[in-house]
Amino acid sequence: MLFKNLLPLAAFIATAIAAVPSKSIIAEREASERSISARDIGDYCLSASLNASGRCEHESHCQYDGFTFSGGCPRDPGAVKCCVRRACATNIGTGICRNTNHGCAGGTWVTGKCPGDSTIRCCVN
Repeated sequence: MLFKNLLPLAAFIATAIAAVPSKSIIAEREASERSISARDIGDYCLSASLNASGRCEHESHCQYDGFTFSGGCPRDPGAVKCCVRRACATNIGTGICRNTNHGCAGGTWVTGKCPGDSTIRCCVN
């Protein structure tokens, strides 16, 4: 009788053991998670705090037609950042969001139209 009562418990334990993922499945999952967090040049990147998305690029390739932010392209060299190319509409015309450190040749800076800190403004030509 006691043995009969233990059969459901034994079946439950056998099922629970079978449900535990093997080491190879765990390793595959960890590798997949690492590949998601590692970004290559050209991969999409985003910043929820800036509400901005872009592509991982060398910083120098983004200075004239966009702006960059750090942290969107983890595990890449320091000069690879998330490059955001975004148009901005103002009362004097349409422009592009740029870092003020790269200038706005022949144009006018307009504040408050682009995500990011005070160095990111709309350059209207």
